[in-house]
Amino acid sequence: MPRPSKYTEEFRRDAVALVKSSPERTVASIARELGVNHETLRQWVKAADEQAAQQFTNGPFEGDSTVVGTIHGLPITGQAYAEQFGNWS
Repeated sequence: MPRPSKYTEEFRRDAVALVKSSPERTVASIARELGVNHETLRQWVKAADEQAAQQFTNGPFEGDSTVVGTIHGLPITGQAYAEQFGNWS
């Protein structure tokens, strides 16, 4: 059984957001500032990127009636997009 994290989900999300919003800074410098191991922070960022990619891949397309764009000025839904272009999965 893994031990519980000493960092809250909110802290992790905020740390990842700081990394994403500070492209001029290194992960190591941000980790030092936050008092977190740089590899730990790097793993959080990697996990957040993978989660975002998974949500995009499974995205709001197949079976979705949300308007995702327009073609020739006409709205196109997620379902229509999936039928036309596939769902990338």
